[in-house]
Amino acid sequence: MKVFIDGQELPEAASAPEALQAAQEHVARSGRVLTEIQLDGMPMDEEAFLKVHTGAQACFSSKPLRVLINETLAEAQSYIPRLTLGLEEIATLFEGQEAAAAQGKLADALDGLDWLLLVYQKCCALLAAPPSEVERKRLEETLLTDISRLADPLEGKRFFEVALCIRKGLLPSIEEFSKMFQKLAAEAETPLQ
Repeated sequence: MKVFIDGQELPEAASAPEALQAAQEHVARSGRVLTEIQLDGMPMDEEAFLKVHTGAQACFSSKPLRVLINETLAEAQSYIPRLTLGLEEIATLFEGQEAAAAQGKLADALDGLDWLLLVYQKCCALLAAPPSEVERKRLEETLLTDISRLADPLEGKRFFEVALCIRKGLLPSIEEFSKMFQKLAAEAETPLQ
């Protein structure tokens, strides 16, 4: 199988796992990460690629790690205002006693918040210059506490209380989280020394 990384031909590989390993080693040496895999012109994820047994040409694309971090942080920062609006809408639904609609949307919002936390943690680790560990842990604990405060009123069907927990607890915490994302994005923009 012919192997290309960012248009550059590498030595041929006997199998998909061998081609992937060669591509990963090649990008790791240059501070880049794989972002796309194509087999004979068909895009696929890593898991699917590893399962193939035939193919004439594997093409990999990569990006510098800093570029990928900056793109990910920009995507996360653009998501925060949508999450905030969504949570405000959810609180309004709870206040209007539209619990079924609100609960479905709340589950989605909490999934989104979980994604934001994961992005933040991974970007902090990759940048190796995160904000203070104490500040990060405090914010994570605050967010988790705000989320756990929703459980009891939800279970007791005290929907005005759920709305209050969202408006007075979760939304201000997300605003603080947004500021931490901004700091991290500024750190990611700083040139390497």
